[in-house]
Amino acid sequence: MGIASRDGCLAGKRAVFFVILVAAIALLWGQPPGYAADKKFVEGIVKSVSGTEIEVGGMTYDIAGVPLTAGPRKRVSPSDLAPGTKVTLIFRGGALRLVVVHPHIVE
Repeated sequence: MGIASRDGCLAGKRAVFFVILVAAIALLWGQPPGYAADKKFVEGIVKSVSGTEIEVGGMTYDIAGVPLTAGPRKRVSPSDLAPGTKVTLIFRGGALRLVVVHPHIVE
């Protein structure tokens, strides 16, 4: 039996936490269940950043005024986004409402 690294365990816990965070946001965001057609989630890697616009999955999104978060009570500035950053874009009513910035996890 070997000795497990605490850093590896912590990275795994962080990954699970962010998956749970995104799922909780999906379940609790806005309207009651049954209005799934009104919601949309896009997960991907930021390809480019220009001012208040980001390109993810071949589409350009304006993030001006949209909250960016990297976890509970941790806001992110649009200037912190860079190509290669993994994000989840959350829409409601056809409008971008939240950007969840995923941590860089080294496996």
